[in-house]
Order: sequence, then C-alpha cells, then structure tokens
Amino acid sequence: MYNLDAEKMDGLEIGMEIRVLGIRDTYYGVNQIIDASVEIINETPAPIEPKDITEAVLAADSLKDEDLLKLQSTLVSIEGVTVIGQDSTNDTYFNFSIDGKLSYVRISGSANMLSEEDTATFKANVEENVGKGATATGIVSIYNNQIYLIPVTVDAYADFRIVERTPEEQVAFEADLMVAPGTVTEAGTVTLSTAVKLYEDVTITWALGETTYATLDGNKLNIAILPDEAQTVTLTATLTNGTASTTKTFTVKINAAPTQVADMVTAPVAETLYKFYIKQYNTKQTLYFAGYDKGLTYTTDPTKAVDVGLEAVEGKDGEFYFYYMVGTAKNYILITPDEKGENYVISASRYNNGSNTYKYNSDFNTLTTTITLKDKTTGEDKEMTYWIGTYSSNARFGVSAISYINAGNYHVSQFPAHFGALIDVTTKTDAEKVEREKNDLSIQTAFDELGGTVSLPAYGDLYAKVTITWAAEANAAVVIENGKLKAVPQAEDASVKVTATITHGAVTETKEFTVTVAKKVVPTTITVADALAKADDETVSVKGIVTEINTAWNEQYGNITVTISDATGTLYIYRMKTNVKVGDVIIVTGKMGTHNGNRQVATGSSAEIVPVSTVDEVLAMEDNAEVVVAGTVTAINTAWNEQYGNISVTITDAAGKTLYIYRMKANVALGDVIVVTGKMGTHNGNRQIATGSTAEIFGNTGEAAPEPQKVTIAAAMELTDGADVIITGTVSTIDEAWSEQYSNITVTITDATGSLKLYRLKTNVAVGDVITVSGKMATHNGARQIGSGATATVDTPAANG
Repeated sequence: MYNLDAEKMDGLEIGMEIRVLGIRDTYYGVNQIIDASVEIINETPAPIEPKDITEAVLAADSLKDEDLLKLQSTLVSIEGVTVIGQDSTNDTYFNFSIDGKLSYVRISGSANMLSEEDTATFKANVEENVGKGATATGIVSIYNNQIYLIPVTVDAYADFRIVERTPEEQVAFEADLMVAPGTVTEAGTVTLSTAVKLYEDVTITWALGETTYATLDGNKLNIAILPDEAQTVTLTATLTNGTASTTKTFTVKINAAPTQVADMVTAPVAETLYKFYIKQYNTKQTLYFAGYDKGLTYTTDPTKAVDVGLEAVEGKDGEFYFYYMVGTAKNYILITPDEKGENYVISASRYNNGSNTYKYNSDFNTLTTTITLKDKTTGEDKEMTYWIGTYSSNARFGVSAISYINAGNYHVSQFPAHFGALIDVTTKTDAEKVEREKNDLSIQTAFDELGGTVSLPAYGDLYAKVTITWAAEANAAVVIENGKLKAVPQAEDASVKVTATITHGAVTETKEFTVTVAKKVVPTTITVADALAKADDETVSVKGIVTEINTAWNEQYGNITVTISDATGTLYIYRMKTNVKVGDVIIVTGKMGTHNGNRQVATGSSAEIVPVSTVDEVLAMEDNAEVVVAGTVTAINTAWNEQYGNISVTITDAAGKTLYIYRMKANVALGDVIVVTGKMGTHNGNRQIATGSTAEIFGNTGEAAPEPQKVTIAAAMELTDGADVIITGTVSTIDEAWSEQYSNITVTITDATGSLKLYRLKTNVAVGDVITVSGKMATHNGARQIGSGATATVDTPAANG
C-alpha cells in the first residue's frame, strides 16, 4: 500500500487479516495499491510463513519462467542459494545464485521495509557471509521480466553455511575475493593479506616482480624510500589447496617522493602562518593538518595542508589561541571533555571565536593545553595537559595526555604534531642535506635497570634519501640489529659508544652518541597486592598466572597486554615485551603506573615464564618425577585435615584434563587456581601426585561447590571421580565392621540398578537398612565406590530378626 496515511495504520499488527480497497498500480515491477482504505477482518495475528519455492526455481529454465512470474508479490523463501555480495554496479542489489541462475535481494529507498538499523545489519551480514550458502526470503518482484526479492525482515539472508567446493573451486573462490593496495603513497611497510574468507585449507603466498623500489619479506611489502618518479610493481598471489593452485596478479603504484616537505619550526611566533604536521617515524608516513570536518582531518599531500597560526592571549605571556585559516577567516580549535561525560575522553572542535589557551612545549616541539576534568574515582576536579598528535601506527590527528610521552618514546611510539614550513627538497646540495640530518639526529641515550629497545632511523627526517647506518662498540650492554638498539642491563653500569654514519650521494658524515645502561637490579618477587601498594615508576617483580589476554601480541611492536592474578588480587600488565598465553605462570618485572585512575604495570615490562606442565605432560612422567602443574580445583576429595595438615583434591587444567592430588600440604578451596609442585605416583593403577606436594594459589574462579546429584547406583557408576552424589539403597553386606577407634564402616548397598561399595562410611548401619548416603565417587583397584568420609541417614531400619 503506497503512502498509506498514518491514522489508517492505527491498530494494525503484523499477521492480522485485513481487507484493502484502493486503486491497483505497479511501480517498477512491484504491485501496489494507492489511495487505500483498510478494514480489519480478524484482529488475532496469525504467523506468516513464506512459501518455499526452491523446487520451482531449480526446475525452471531461468528466473523468467512464467510460473515464477505468477508469484509476484508473494512472500517466498529459496533454500540453498549462494551469497555473491553487493553488486559492483548497483549498490542496492545484493546478489545470489542458485543452480547457475543469478538474482538479488534489493534494498532501495522506494521499496525497503527494513529500518535504518536493520538495513545496516542486513548489509553487514551479506558482507560477512559472501560465498556461503543461505536461505533467501522476501517478496517476489519483477524487473526486466525476471524475479528478484524485496526483504521484509533483517533475515532476508539466513541459515548461513559453508558451501562444499572442490579444492580447485576453493582456490578460485578465494582468488576472486582477494584485493591488494592500488597505490602506495608513503614509504614504509604494507601488509599483504594471507587470510582466506572461508576455506582454511587454502594458503596464500606472495611474490614480487622485479623492482628496485620495494622488497618482499613473506607478506610484508617494504618501500624504503619513494622514487623520484612514480613507479609500478607487480605482486602475484599464489593460492594453493593440496594439488590445486591458482594465481592472481596485482599492479601496485608507488607514488613519487614529494618535492615539498615540512621543515620543523622550533620557535613559532604569533600571527605567522605555518603548516601543522605529524611525522610517524616508524612508518615513514607524514600527515598534514587539513582542517576540521567532524574531527581533525589530514592529508598526505603537503600542498593541500591548511595554514595554522597562534594568536597571543592578552595579558597572558606565552599563552596562545590556536587557529587555522579558511580563506581569510580564522577557525579556532577547542579541546574539551567528551559530551558523554566520560572521564579523560577528549574531543577537538572548531569554533569561530575563542578556544583553549595553548602553550608551546619546547621539549617535544608541540602545543599543549590544560583542561579541567572530573577524576573518575573521586569525582573531584583534576587538571590534565594534552597535546595534538598520534601514536603507534594510527593514521590520524588525535589528542593525548602529555604524561604519555617521554624522552624514550618521543618519535618512537608517540608522535606529536609540529609546526613547520614547506621547503623544496630538490634545491639543497648533498652536503647540505647530510649536514642538516646530522645536526638534527638524536636517539635515546639513557636506559634504566630494565633496559629497553628503541628504533634507529635508517633515513633522514627531512630528506628521505639520506641514509643512516649504525654501529656500536663491542659491549653486551648494547646490541644493534634489525634497525633497533637494544639495551641489556649487565652486572655493572655501562657506557657504550654508538656511531651513526650519514650518507647522501658521495657525501658521508658520522655522529657519535654515548649510550648509558644502568646495572641490572632484580627486585624481590612480591604479591599483586604488594605491587598495587607501590608508587608510580617504582620497579616491581610480580608472580602471577595469566588469566586474560587483553590485547593480542603485536608482531610489529613486540608487545602484548594481559591480566595476571595471584591469591591477593589481579593486575593489568600494559604492553609487555614478552609473548605469553592464558595459563602461563610468569614473573613480570616493570614499573608501576596509573592510567585513568587504574593501577597497572606500565609499558615496557618483560616477563620470565615459569616452566609449568599440563596434566597430559605429567601423566606421561615416571613415578617420583618432580613436576609442576597448574589447574583449577574442581573437587575436594578429602577435606582439609587439621591434625595432619593435608587435603586431597582434583584439579582440571586449561585443556579440561583432570589430575588427583593426594594429601597436598596446602589448604585450598573449590575454584582456586593453583600451581602444584610435587612428585608423580601411582596408587592401585591410578596416576596421581603423591603425598607431600605443595601449592601456590593464584586466585579463584568464583565457582561454587556443585550440588550433589541424587542418582541411582547405575547412574553414579557413569560419573567421574570426585562427583558429589546422593544415593538411596539397601545395605546388603558388611565388608568391614564398625571401627570404634576411627568411627567408620565399609558396606555394600544395592538398588534396582546395581550394587556399590561405601568405603569407610561415617555412619554405623546394619544389613537390611535402607539408607541415603551422601559422598564422592571414587575408584579403587579399578572398582568404583563411594570414597572415605561419606555419611548416611537410615530411612528404614532392618526388620528385627
């Protein structure tokens, strides 16, 4: 019904039976009624099921079949279609195929029954499931005398599944979906995809055609410097699955090096126009400030950068407003707390008058501004200072706290924006270029007792074709390899001479640096709680178990963010330089820090991984072998004995494998994550950790003791050792008489499903008693039983003889 008035829709619900009066019309193959009126015949909604036309589609010669065309305006479903994806020539078509026939689900402005949110979800589902089988559902419409579907729900494509394809079809399918970068605009590394869409057996390798401007290392395309004139390189992807193989070739353009670049201005003055730029030294990418459009924008073309300037604040020496020019008008940049009120979330806005007041920070050659925020923890006002720039490999202008930047990560992982003037790099001589780069070249020269790794520039800052090579005198405290300087603390303080050789054409100069490395200090290992009590920047060593990977290992930067725990609490480890996995027991050494009010071990820490075996590994060891194994306590087999100071438990490791720990010398609770040190043993053919082991507790999963299961004897036999059970049965035999000394008895009970021994039951019973016993399942000499320590109630005493 086209343009149905809102009041005519009052009271209508999906599934109601209605009568519609109006004028029949057709719009691009869609039947419609205009000037409609509506009468409700049945107010009770009924389920609406689409008509399955799969067989009709398969039987038809084409989607122009007359029987299919008669289904116009019918809600239908077609099973077994293959999702092809959004059409490259018409972005309202979302194509599918079935039995060689091609059609589409269409979403358009004139015939779309989905909400804006559902439309976005539908499109995302299509993109995510390209190549998969699915069921297509919608209303049949006609265009060019062929059927297509109009969606009525977000599940217009649903029931996604992997389509069975031969290896040859798999490699061809994956090749069709592959893309490569069309143009490289900056020197640096481009990662070529080796990920497949659907078929994990397909592998992708890359080859590089002949060129002098790029190298290929695995799937890393490296462009050291941009050429004087634009070049093209050929990349070939080979896709393989067993003996099936295919190739796909891409042509990639490498842009020419710019003739104009920004030269840093280290003392900007008011009412002088500059460019504002970020140099990401790790990727050799330069971003130029391009103005404001729902955020600070950038361009990689220096000639398109906007002019920026400083306006002196009256009565405040050294403070400025920061603006950029739009024609002859000043536009001011304002940095404020986020409108959502989230603490420490900052946004930059454009205003035509007024802004924050900024100061120039000569340490990092950038602007800073101080604003007032509410502390996330206390709610009190707190002043924080911010700078404009970026970090890591983010390609954007953002805002960061000044506390995040220091001499060690300046131009290494933190890249503030600088004022600059454009110069023509082609006008300088080789000697002038080398001299300029030599004068400006600097590296981190002081390292504390933790050491560290910093990147060394291989090319000039301003003149990209100036090359820089590095060497260090022989000393284990400083290692130079793969473009990085690694400081390795030794037993004593060290001073090491490091030499840079700077070359352009026939001109070469050297520059020497003295790198100092403080002697290695190994602090005493402490608990998480003790570490949390330490001040910021204090070095700690903390032992814990990795419970969460917060940010996965980053190959480019060599770091990972994790959470560890011990019995005293949890601790966040930010960007640690050692790769670990969940379940690893580690000793982290680093400096304490605070971020957004939360304590953590700050970036740059390293870890020693404590050797810990899995259950499968210790089960393969011989009796009396010394073992260290980690797991979660999933059963208390024998409670803590105060007299003897031991407990018997079952642990389960990360792989779900269980191990019995007999008479361990550490009291633990259900759900405790522990690392057990002891010796392997065997008892009655069952492997276990023998008596006398010890354990460290690394936290608790919070799991409560499972409720005992009320089961038959036959069902109990199927449960694992340590399972809590409640069983009702009749005492059939007394296997060991009641012991007054130890207050226990061993009996056998029966029910309709079988018989079961109760070992050292803590309740005195007689043959013929009907009892309900509570205890834990166990195995002895290969026979199942309820283990020592169970208790019972007598439901029906045996009849007197």
